[in-house]
Amino acid sequence: MMRENAEKVITEYMKPIYGFALKRCSCAEDAEDLTQEICLKLYRVMLVRDDIKDVQKFVWTVAHHAIANYYRGKQKTGIGLCINELAEILPSDVNVTESIIQRELESRLHKEIAYLSKLQRKIVIAHYYENKKQDEIAEALGIPLGTVKWHLFEAKKDLKKGLDIMRKESELKFNPIKFALCGTSGSVGTKGNNSNFFRSALSQNIAYAVWKEGKSINEIADALGVSPVYVESEAEYLEEYGFLVKQGDKYLCNILIDEPTAELNHMHDEMVQRAAKLFANELFDELSASPLLNDENYIVCNHMTDIVKGRPVWEKDNNFMIQR
Repeated sequence: MMRENAEKVITEYMKPIYGFALKRCSCAEDAEDLTQEICLKLYRVMLVRDDIKDVQKFVWTVAHHAIANYYRGKQKTGIGLCINELAEILPSDVNVTESIIQRELESRLHKEIAYLSKLQRKIVIAHYYENKKQDEIAEALGIPLGTVKWHLFEAKKDLKKGLDIMRKESELKFNPIKFALCGTSGSVGTKGNNSNFFRSALSQNIAYAVWKEGKSINEIADALGVSPVYVESEAEYLEEYGFLVKQGDKYLCNILIDEPTAELNHMHDEMVQRAAKLFANELFDELSASPLLNDENYIVCNHMTDIVKGRPVWEKDNNFMIQR
């Protein structure tokens, strides 16, 4: 294929390819890398082949192979070009400083897209990166055309606002919390203990971020230093099972979180020591003489020592009692 024809194809498909990658990659940076890889591979192959009958099919075949490799977790490798060949296809009349500024602005813009709502992201990607018309987007999403126009207008304002604001630093970005214990009051239900829901650092820190005051998805994302895309789905999941409640666009923690401080720990230790002096000896004497120690519904033990006929044998130790 002639060089100018290959360049024309790349120019025509670059935005759709980026939209394709952005929907399927875990972050905007990966989408950009993948788009560059696909475009370079397409360009190089088209220069040496003249038998490509269906260009569109060829482009998306290459794109799907690239995304498949991405999903498999293979190490991304760039498609190398000779420096002389690369110099020929780069425009020579572009101001270098302006080009760098524009790339930086575009990079920031791609990151800010993640801060839009789920519906706005779909509309923006479809309109600007897949080159779809507004009426096509409305039909695909099953919403009125006026709604698409309104969301595009609002998205522009939100993106501009995001580019103008330096996102606040938060301690949770570099010092996330971790639950020491996660219990349930009452029946655990069919899905098990609460620890099954707060299985990741993300879910724990989302709940902690909205423990004292309600926050929107973007505010939670800012506090945690992650993309709102990840916060959005996890917050919806926690809300579905009652761990968060939503008021307007803000989420609020719906569980009890106990955060011990040094002062509280000191008070706790002092209280236990005073209580022990008051009644620990009497309590121990009562328990030692109690028939509960021989009750089969209780285990008096430190640890299991053996298994006889399918039943555990426990080491006897009257200092500890655990109900079966």
